[in-house]
Parts: sequence; C-alpha cells; structure tokens
Amino acid sequence: IESLRAVTVRHTQFYSVFGQLAEQAQFAPPGHLIFVIGPTGAGKTTLAKAFASQLEDHFRAIGINRGQIPVIYRDLKLEQSKEFIWRRFYLGALRALGEPLLDKKVDLAAELAKLKNAGLSVGPYALKDQDIGDLRECLESQLARRGTHYAITDETNLLAMTKDSKKEKKAQMEVLKSLAASVPATRFVFFATSDALPLLHLSPQLSRRVIVIRFEPYGSTKEELTEFGSALLTYLQSVPGGFSFELSKHIRPIQQTAAGLYGATAEWIQRAAARALLAKRQLSWEDMANTAPDKQTQASLKRDVLQFRAFFSQEAPTVEEPEDKPNAPDKTARSRLRRPGVRKPKRDQRLTPRAA
Repeated sequence: IESLRAVTVRHTQFYSVFGQLAEQAQFAPPGHLIFVIGPTGAGKTTLAKAFASQLEDHFRAIGINRGQIPVIYRDLKLEQSKEFIWRRFYLGALRALGEPLLDKKVDLAAELAKLKNAGLSVGPYALKDQDIGDLRECLESQLARRGTHYAITDETNLLAMTKDSKKEKKAQMEVLKSLAASVPATRFVFFATSDALPLLHLSPQLSRRVIVIRFEPYGSTKEELTEFGSALLTYLQSVPGGFSFELSKHIRPIQQTAAGLYGATAEWIQRAAARALLAKRQLSWEDMANTAPDKQTQASLKRDVLQFRAFFSQEAPTVEEPEDKPNAPDKTARSRLRRPGVRKPKRDQRLTPRAA
C-alpha cells in the first residue's frame, strides 16, 4: 500500500495546473504571490510535492553553492494546531531554511502573558507585534542568504483559521505581500482550498499582487469522464495483485461518489486495495463498494466543490454607461433655476413675484 501511495499519475488536470504553475513561477512579476486553489481531495498536495521535487532535481543538476537552499517545501498542517498562529508560520519557514537556535529565540508574546499574570505593568509596547516583526525580518534575511528561489507552502487555507479580526488578517496578508516584494528573487507559491479565497481580496492592492491558478475537479461531461477514467485506469494498474472489475462500467458512479476529485478517489482505491490484500485476492468492485466514502464525507466533498465553483462563477457587476444624448439639457438644480432663455412656466410663476 505504501508503494501504491507513492504512485503519482500525471493526469489531465494535473498536467494543466502543473504547466500553468511552472509558467507563472518563471514569468510572474517579482513580488507576486501565487496561489493554487482547489477543493479538498483534488490532488493539491501531490502536485505541490511533485513540483518541489522537480525543482530540487533541476537545481541539483545545474549545481548549487554550499549552504544554498534553492527550494523549501512546508505543510502547514504539520506545523499548526487547530488554531493558526503566525509565530509558528514564521518559525516553520526558518526551520526549513536551517536557522540555528530556533528553540532559544524568546517568545515575546509568552513573556508578555507571564508579566500580565504576575500583575506587573508591561507598558504600552505591543510585544506580540514586535515579536512577529522580528521573525519576519529574520525570515527575509535567511531567504536572501540561502539563495532561495521557491518557497512552497501547502495547506495555506489554515490561514483562515486564525482568531484574528478581519483587520488583523488583512494586516498579516499585507505583510506576506511586502515580504514577497522585499525578496524579489524568491517565488512564493501557496496551495489551498477555497477557504483561503476571501483572504486574497481583503484589499485592492493585495488582489493585484495575487495570481490564482484553479485546480478543477473532473465534471460529468463525456470528455471529462473519459479523462477521469484514463487517470484511474493508470492508477489501478499499479495496484498490487491487480483488479478484477471492468472500470468503464463504474466511471460515472465513482465520479459522482468522489465529486470528480482525483485525490479523493486515489485514497478510496488505496483503502479498497488494502482490504483486497488482507483477503489475498485481486481488487474487486465489492471492495470498492465496501470502502466508499460515507454519505457525510460525500456531502462534504460535494459541498466543497460547489463552494469552489460558486466563487469562481461570480461575475463582476457591470456598470451601465449612460446614453450619450446630443444637446441634452443640464439637469442640475443650479442650471434649472439660472439658465436664461429656457421657458419653464412653474419656475417663472414662482420667480415673477420676487422680481416684482
């Protein structure tokens, strides 16, 4: 099963997003943030690891200087708990860059809490913000010193889990934007679900500096079902012991059950393959049926896909341009009262007594 998990099928959607990502990572203007957005189970983590691995192979082939770290890859899910904390975000990046003595760095926010608990006055200084600022400057210095070309972060949707206010979230996203601008040699690539999308539009300047690449699930059209089936067939051929059912008869039910998400379907096949291996037989459709996602999981996957598509289907409001009418009269109050030579009986009746 571990060997099956290690199999990466570069299917149609994978190739499409990978190509867009490679292009933007190479040609996007400096200081921009690149976000790959897709529903849960689309295969973003597999893509992120494959992209990081290919970049590492590239730099290894051309040769790198001693101490240089051209690519860093991080999974925020491994660094964060249920609540997102920015200090952990910066410490995780510094750890990936080999920053020494991270455990010896003083947590100013924790020290501030100790002083408050002891009933001591801490003054008007915002030690928490100072702490984050120091870590950010340290990260900026390390990225430049290590010659890092690509900083890849997975599960970035956890940014939305912070308890900070909207104003604080906006400030931190602006910090990320300014970090990308201050280290123009580093490309910042983030992988996230649609939960992160509202964060990208907290300010007009942030929206202009963000490049979004969509990782679409497979739909129910004939062409998409054919592509989806081709990807699954390639993956099933890697199952230890093989499989015994006719895939073409079950493509549509599989697509409907997993909402067209290749990553979620691959995990489903892994569960079914483990069941078949325990029984020492080929993978059958019975194994697939018995290990299918439960109704709650199916509903969650479909809801995530609908949310993803709904966000991108929103059209910008159109502004109707006023019709150009030649020689149209000015309708302002001042012009109605003071324009000479235009007969208006009601106005004339009101103004005549005053004139008299």
